[in-house]
Amino acid sequence: MAKRSCRRTAEENVIHYKAVKLRKMTDEQLVSYMDSIKKSVNISEYIGPFINSLESENISGVGQATISKIRAYANKYMEDF
Repeated sequence: MAKRSCRRTAEENVIHYKAVKLRKMTDEQLVSYMDSIKKSVNISEYIGPFINSLESENISGVGQATISKIRAYANKYMEDF
């Protein structure tokens, strides 16, 4: 059973109101909201350093072939994004 609203903390209330707002959105509103999130986050800032760290670390089972496949997939994904 869910927690009663009178027992929620201020943080839980903020999360609850955000969730209610999302549930009440129409399909069109949800799509535009997700598109705005995608535009505000620059994923390439995170992917490049991650792949470079894979190259510099000696991880068992992750060789140059796997890293090149990951890099190719990331480049393809960034074109679609």
